[in-house]
Amino acid sequence: MARARDDAQQRGGDSHAGACFGWWNFVTKANLALAAGLALPLLAALGYAPGATAPEALAALSVVYAVVPVGLKLLAVALLWRWRHVLETASATQLPAAARTPCGACET
Repeated sequence: MARARDDAQQRGGDSHAGACFGWWNFVTKANLALAAGLALPLLAALGYAPGATAPEALAALSVVYAVVPVGLKLLAVALLWRWRHVLETASATQLPAAARTPCGACET
């Protein structure tokens, strides 16, 4: 009986991994689409045009391609930090007991 439960937990973990992989791919592709869809109009709104050499235009280019990505990554870090307990608990309950231990052979 315990073996059947362990097998069922393992299969559930595999399907969870597949779902995570699918979401990861979706987010990666959405990131590329949004980068062009948002950055180029933002640059135009801030006064940048291709080939522009005005200091204001170059400052807009610097902000959009350097400061905005750093800000978004800091936001992602803050969200992960806030939800870390939820994420750790969810992943720990879906792993088999052997995978939750550092050595993989003993249970705590």
